[in-house]
Amino acid sequence: MRTLSHAPVSPLFAGRPAARWRWRLPYAVKIIAGAVAIVVATGMLFSARPPGAAIRGDLASGAAAVQALPANASPTRVTNDVREAMRGRTVQVDPSNFPTAVAVTIQDLDWRSCVAAEQAARRIEGKVVVQLQGYAAAADCRDSNDMTWRFMP
Repeated sequence: MRTLSHAPVSPLFAGRPAARWRWRLPYAVKIIAGAVAIVVATGMLFSARPPGAAIRGDLASGAAAVQALPANASPTRVTNDVREAMRGRTVQVDPSNFPTAVAVTIQDLDWRSCVAAEQAARRIEGKVVVQLQGYAAAADCRDSNDMTWRFMP
């Protein structure tokens, strides 16, 4: 008569927990995958930023650049520093009244961006005041807009 007993234990798994036999990714691959995930998430976060907030942030960066300039800065330096601070945008800088004022025009804004900028960045208070010129209401926005802000240190 036969009795039921446990099957013999394979010598391959004898005395070893099953978790040790799971396939493991090398540590460097895990670090690289984590870094890629962080970069992608950050890119998505900034690309999802509303146009008004993005324009306000760019204007604040431009204001910080104007504030950092010495009073005797050349027009070329003023133009280059403001453009560098607002990289990624098509801007025209008029430094003719520097150090009392600098006019910065962001060119080719669509209707949606114009309305958002008019609402979010009409005036920015700080050590450098940034004031939108014209565009009294959202109704002034068109399909293509060149919006000018005056930076007053």
